[in-house]
Amino acid sequence: MYPALLTTALALAATPVLADAITYSGTLGKSAIVLELTGDPATGPLPAAGRYFYASNGIDIPLAGLTNAGGNLRMIELGVCTETSCAIDDDGKVTGAPQIGTWVLSPSAEGGTLTGTWTSIDKKKSFPVSLSKGRHARPPREGQRFADGTLRDRHRPRDG
Repeated sequence: MYPALLTTALALAATPVLADAITYSGTLGKSAIVLELTGDPATGPLPAAGRYFYASNGIDIPLAGLTNAGGNLRMIELGVCTETSCAIDDDGKVTGAPQIGTWVLSPSAEGGTLTGTWTSIDKKKSFPVSLSKGRHARPPREGQRFADGTLRDRHRPRDG
């Protein structure tokens, strides 16, 4: 769909921290999440990339295809790439990843909150999203422990 943007988003999402990230926390459905964007959708140009994680497991989930749809931020949630699920060009670069869901968020007038919905690509599931801007703790890095004492493992399944 947007090969260059997708490749850029995947590369940025794979980095440990987004430079000058704008951070929001809140809920997707009933699950606590933290969302990071490379720019502020309320005050500036559209962010180039984004990612989020569930507070319970801290595994980054990339977001791409950021567009402005009538004042709303629209993003595509990308799935895990495998040999069979991702398109790869002749140079070995990822040009397409499985799409899991669509985010549509509206910034508040003062820019402190984002509200909207997450909808699965097949449109069978939809959950409300409610986020507030602020600085929030990063999840533990791989090999570190969560507050409940469990070890962070990048293969630990996410909840949701």
